[in-house]
Amino acid sequence: MKKKLSLILCLCFMALGLAACGTDPTTVDYFGMTYDELQSSMEQEVSALVGLTDDNRTYIQSYLSRAGMRRQVMSAHIRDLENSISQRHRKP
Repeated sequence: MKKKLSLILCLCFMALGLAACGTDPTTVDYFGMTYDELQSSMEQEVSALVGLTDDNRTYIQSYLSRAGMRRQVMSAHIRDLENSISQRHRKP
């Protein structure tokens, strides 16, 4: 009987744990911003992205590709440094 009662209690606690005690999203603090501020900020970002011209898109794509190339060059330099350090620490 004890086992059944503890099983029923555990089941009730699990059901209560899974039940959402939700809060109103308009009253939550989003990293120092209110819900309305966050919503207007996102609307501005989306409208800015939608309003991009083809020239702007081309510029952004070229910037991102250059950044990717820089990342590859930096990775190569880091690998070279790691190799030279590992060679120095090898015992002759």
